[in-house]
Amino acid sequence: MIEELTEKFKSEALDYVSTIETNLMKLEKDSSDKELVREVFRFIHNLKGNSAMFGFTNIDRLSHVLETLFDKIREDKIDITSELISSVLNSMDHLRVLIDKDDHCDEHDLTIHEELIKAIRALSSGTDTNTPKTKPTYASKPTYKSYYISLESLPDLLKNGTNPIFLIEEIADMGENWIHPITSKVPEWNTINPEQSYIAWEILVYTDKSKTEIEEVFMFVETEMNIDIVKITDDNIFESQSVQDLIINSINSESKLGLENIEKHFIAKKQESKTIETNTTTGSKIIKSVRVTSEKLDHLMNLVSEQVVLQARLLSNAEEKKDPELFYISENINKITRQLRDVAFSLILIPVKSLFSRFQRMVRDISVELEKDINLEVVDNDTELDKFIIEGLSDPLLHIVRNSLDHGIESKSERIEIGKNPTGKLTLKSYYSGAHVVIEVSDDGRGIDPEKVKYKAVEKGLISSNETLTEKQIMELLFTPGFSTSDSVTELSGRGVGMDIVYKRISDLRGDIVINSKKGIGTTIKLKLPVTLSIIDGLLVQVKNESYIIPLFSVFKIYPITYSKYSESFHGTIKIDNERLPYYDIIKEFYDDYIPENDKAQVIIVENEEDKFGLIVENIIGEYQAVLKPLGYIYENKDFFSGASILGNGSIALVLDVSKLIRKIQAHQKTKQLNLNTT
Repeated sequence: MIEELTEKFKSEALDYVSTIETNLMKLEKDSSDKELVREVFRFIHNLKGNSAMFGFTNIDRLSHVLETLFDKIREDKIDITSELISSVLNSMDHLRVLIDKDDHCDEHDLTIHEELIKAIRALSSGTDTNTPKTKPTYASKPTYKSYYISLESLPDLLKNGTNPIFLIEEIADMGENWIHPITSKVPEWNTINPEQSYIAWEILVYTDKSKTEIEEVFMFVETEMNIDIVKITDDNIFESQSVQDLIINSINSESKLGLENIEKHFIAKKQESKTIETNTTTGSKIIKSVRVTSEKLDHLMNLVSEQVVLQARLLSNAEEKKDPELFYISENINKITRQLRDVAFSLILIPVKSLFSRFQRMVRDISVELEKDINLEVVDNDTELDKFIIEGLSDPLLHIVRNSLDHGIESKSERIEIGKNPTGKLTLKSYYSGAHVVIEVSDDGRGIDPEKVKYKAVEKGLISSNETLTEKQIMELLFTPGFSTSDSVTELSGRGVGMDIVYKRISDLRGDIVINSKKGIGTTIKLKLPVTLSIIDGLLVQVKNESYIIPLFSVFKIYPITYSKYSESFHGTIKIDNERLPYYDIIKEFYDDYIPENDKAQVIIVENEEDKFGLIVENIIGEYQAVLKPLGYIYENKDFFSGASILGNGSIALVLDVSKLIRKIQAHQKTKQLNLNTT
C-alpha cells in the first residue's frame, strides 16, 4: 500500500514540476501576470507539503526555499528576472532527479542541491547570487537498463550484403551482455544454401543506452530482420539468480530462453492511481479523473478492435441468413460497438499541446546556447492524437525544431544586417483537417534555397542538370537518404540523421510531410497525421472478388463508367464534371488482362491536399469500419498499402494509402513526360 501511494506521489510531483516549468516560460514573457505567480506558488506549496508527508526531505527543503521566494514575488517584494527564472528552472531539473531517485542524493547531487538552495535564498534576500549561467549536469551517474533483444534473419539478409555479426558486436559493446544463437532452423549440411541465413539470436544487455540508440543499430536492416527490443527492468538483469538459472537451463537444453520466461521474473505490476479532489462545499470526495496505466489502455484497444471484427462477422452472417431478428440484434450491437469504439478512442487521445509544452524549455535553452533571440509561439486548437502517434512523433518533431533553431533562424547580427526583427520567431501550430490533425513548424529564418537543393541533387546524381522540376518536387528531394544542404555539422543538428529519417518515421505513422519555403522569408514544415492508428472508417471496394479498403476521408465522389472506354489509356486522364483528372487503373495494374463483368466499373475521386485523382475499381461494396493490422515483409516494396483488415467473412482486405498512391502516380507521370521529352 505504501509503495502504491509513493508512486502516486511521484507521478503527481512530476506533473507539478512540468506545470511549474510551463508557467515559468510564460512568466519570463509577461512577469506582470499575478495569477501565474499565484499558481506557481500553489504548486510549489503542494509539492512541499506532499514531500514532507512522504519523508522526502531533500525535495521538502528545496521546495521550502522556492515557496519563500515566490511568496515574496507575489507580495511584490522581488522582481522576476531572467536570472531568477534560470535558477528556478535549474531547480526543476534537480527536482526531477530527486523524484526519480526517491529523494536520495549521492555526493554529486548533494553538491548541486546545496548550491541551488544557496542561490534561491540569495534571490529571496535580494543579494548577488552568482548563479551559474548553465544548468546543472548530472553526468556522474548514467541511467542503466536491462533489455531483451530478439533477432531473426529473413532469407535475403546475406544476399543484400549485411553481416549480422557486426550488428551483434555493436550491441555487445554497449554493456554487460549474454548472446545466445538459436540454430533450430539450420538444415542438414547437404541442403544448406550458403547465401541464406538460418540463425536467430537472443540477447540480454545491461546498458546505459536508450531503446532508441539500440534501435538505431538496426536502422538499415529493419526490412531484412525480425527485430524485437523490450526493456525488462531498470536493475541489472544478470544479478538475478532466477534469470541466471534460466540462462543455464537454456544453454543446457539448447532451447530458446524466451521473453515470456523472463517477464515472469521481472515485469513489475504497475498499479493504477487515482486522483481524488475534495469538494470544498460538502467535504465529500469526488473522483474527477483516474490515472490508468498505458498497458491497460493497450489491452482495452485490442479488445475493442476484436469486437469490431466480430461485429462485422455477425452482420455478414445476419445478411446471409436473411433472419430479421438476427439482423435487428446485429444492428443494435453495431451501434453499441461504435459508441464503445468512440469512448475507447477518447481515452487514448492525448492533447497535442502536451507535446508542444516539451519544446518550450528546449527552445529557451538552445536560444541561450546559440546566442539567438527566439520567440516560440504555440497555436493549438484543442487538437488530440492517439498516444501511439504522440510517442512516435516526439523524435521527428524534435529534429525539425532543432533544424529550425540551428540552421533556419539567423543570428541576431545577421537578422539586423538584412533588415529583419532581431528576435526570430518559431511557431508550433496544430489544427484539424477532416479526419487528420495537421502540425506545422514554421520559422521566419533564411529559408531553403531551391537552386542550392537542385545543385546538391545534381552533384549526388539524383537528377540530371537539365531536368525541370517544380518547387514542390525540389523540396521532396530533401527526403532522399543522406541528403543535406547544411555546410557544417553541429551538436544540435546535421549529424547524419536527416529528413529521410523524419520522413520514414512520419510514414510509419501513416502520415504525410510537406515542406514549403521561401528564400529569405522562412520555412514551414507541415505534418499531416491520422487521429488514430487503430481503426478507420473506409470504403470497401472489390476487383475480381478481391477486397480493398480506401480511407473514407480521402473519398470525394464516385462515378460509374464503361471500363473499355478508359482502359486503353495507360495512366491517362479522365474527364469528370468538366474537370480532367489523372487516374490509376487498379484493375489493370493488379490483374493484368482482367475485364470487369458487363464492362462496368467505378471511378473513385480521391483527394490529398490540393491534388485530386481517380481510382478505377470494379465494384463498390459500401462503408466499412476497418481494424488495421500491419503488413509483413512481402509487401515491404508496396508502400501504397498502409495495412490490412479482416472482413466479416474472414477474408483479408488490403488498405490503400491514398497519399502514397498519388505520389506513385505523379512519379509515373514525371517518368512518362521525361521519356516523351527524350523521344
